[in-house]
Amino acid sequence: MRTRVYIATTQGPSQVWWLAREQPRMPGDGPEIYSDVYLSDPPERLVKLAGAYKDFVRKPTGVIERLFGHPVFILELARRIDDGESWKLGAFAAHALLNEGQLALRDEVPERVVWLTGRIGRDGALPVRSVAEVQQKLEHSADLVKECREAGIPISCFIPSENYHEISPEWFTELREKFEVDEESLPIIPLTSAFELADELGLKE
Repeated sequence: MRTRVYIATTQGPSQVWWLAREQPRMPGDGPEIYSDVYLSDPPERLVKLAGAYKDFVRKPTGVIERLFGHPVFILELARRIDDGESWKLGAFAAHALLNEGQLALRDEVPERVVWLTGRIGRDGALPVRSVAEVQQKLEHSADLVKECREAGIPISCFIPSENYHEISPEWFTELREKFEVDEESLPIIPLTSAFELADELGLKE
């Protein structure tokens, strides 16, 4: 299922605009190529995020090469992200979907949308860990929810289980009323592991 990924920020959700494998250089062919991350419009290398993204991808520190077998990627985002680690769950989702040919890129029309925030631990269980300002990130996603509702595209929100249990059920109800959607139209799903996310997305590998 073609899926568009949005990484939650306090300024609004940032769409994963482009993600592609880059061919690493062989020894002796010149300087080594590393994973990098850019803002799509206006085009700009996100210097503050680039090092963290490289380490998130490349072994031994990263999980992406370990899981999907490729060491170098280029990532483009629609909205600036400069710091923190809450982007990692969304980045993981994008790589997992790309691996199975299900990631909707650029202006492709998606069959579903996923919105995510969360840190990811590096151990084998890939635990999803809590992040700050989840409520603010959700509140700043009204335009995205409206856009999906009007287009008839299902949207799901994924947050760390620790954050989910910190937020009152009444607040979730108030948020959905504000967005004019019900629980079925805007599921907010708690996660303890990135592998749970893969299961939720129906990914086989």
